[in-house]
Amino acid sequence: MSLLALLFAYDAISREKEAGTLRLTLSCAVPRPTLLLGKYIAGMVSILLPLIASFVAGLLVIQFSPYVSFSGSDWGRILLIFLLSMLYVSLFFLIGLFLSTRTDRPSITLMFSMCVWVIFVLIVPNLTVLLVEHASPIQSEEPYREQARDQWKQYEAEVKDYLEKRGVEGPLDRSNFGGVGARSGVNDYDSGETVQVGGFENEEGVPFAQECYGFKENLRAQYADRIWRIRKEYLDRNPNRQSLLALNISRISPAAVYYNAAAILAETDLGNFLRFMEQTRQYRREWVDYLRDEKIFSSRRWFTTEFKESFDLSRVPRFNEQSEGIGNSLQRASLDIMILAVLNMLFFMGAFISFLRYDVV
Repeated sequence: MSLLALLFAYDAISREKEAGTLRLTLSCAVPRPTLLLGKYIAGMVSILLPLIASFVAGLLVIQFSPYVSFSGSDWGRILLIFLLSMLYVSLFFLIGLFLSTRTDRPSITLMFSMCVWVIFVLIVPNLTVLLVEHASPIQSEEPYREQARDQWKQYEAEVKDYLEKRGVEGPLDRSNFGGVGARSGVNDYDSGETVQVGGFENEEGVPFAQECYGFKENLRAQYADRIWRIRKEYLDRNPNRQSLLALNISRISPAAVYYNAAAILAETDLGNFLRFMEQTRQYRREWVDYLRDEKIFSSRRWFTTEFKESFDLSRVPRFNEQSEGIGNSLQRASLDIMILAVLNMLFFMGAFISFLRYDVV
C-alpha cells in the first residue's frame, strides 16, 4: 500500500507541468493551496478504497476460521490499526507529492520515489538488524548454561546426600518396584524426571518413596526458580537488549515505526510477549503451590501408574491470560504514532512550500 501511494502521487504535479495543464489550471481562480489540498484528498480517497478492501478481505478470512473469534476490544484494536495504516499510507503519498513538487519531469520523480521506498521499506529495517548484530553482538550462552548445569549438580548432590543418610541410592529401592522403572536427566536449563512404576514387591517401602519424592520435587522447584533467573539474565543482557536496540535505531524508517506501532496495538510485539511469558511464570508458581498444598509431590500417584482413584480437577489452577488494555497499548504506541503524525505534517508543509514556489512554465 505504501508503494501504491507513491505511484498515485509521484506525478500529481510534475506530469501536469509536463503536459501544460498545470499552467491552465492556475490561470483560473484556483489558489495553489486549494489545488494541492484537493490533490491530496482525492489521492487519499482513491487509496482508501483498496485499503478498506484489503482489511475486509483479511477479516473475512479470519471470521470464517473456526479457531479465531474477536472480542469487542479486539475490534477496537483492528479499527486503531486501520487508522494507523491510513496515517502510514498518507505519509508515503505526501512523500510522493513533495517529490513531485521538486522535479519537472514525472520520470525523474518516479526514480526518486522508488529509491525512497526501497531505502525506507526494504534496506533500512534489514540493515539496522545487521548493524546491531555486528555492533552489539550476542554473548555466548555457554557460561550461563554452565551455571545452570552447576545448579543441577548441586541439586543432585543435595538429593544424593539426603538418600545416603537414609541408606539408599534411590527413592524406590525399599519398595522393589516393577514395571517400566524410572528415568532422569539434565539438559542445561531444565532437569526432568520421568517415573512410571507398574507395581511394588514391597508395599511397606512405598511411604518411604513418597517421603523422598516429596523432598526431591519441592527441592527441584526451588532450583528451577534459580535456573530461570540465570536464563533471564542471559535473555535481558543479550537477545532482548539487542532487539530493543534494533527497534529504536530502525525508527529512522517509517515502515519500522508503523510495524512497531501496529504490533503493539495487535499485542504481538516484544513487550507483550515478555508480559505473556511473565504471566506463564506466575501460572507456574500457582501450579507448584497447588501441588504443594495438595501434597501431590509426596503422593503415590506422583510416581505410579497403578493408582485407580479419580482425580479432582475442580481446584486445579486455570491459566487466564490478562490482556493489555487498549489505553495501555495506545500509551506504549504513542511515540511511534506521534512520529508518523509529525512526518505527515512535515512532508505536507514541505510540499506546500515547494508548490508555492513551483515554476509552472
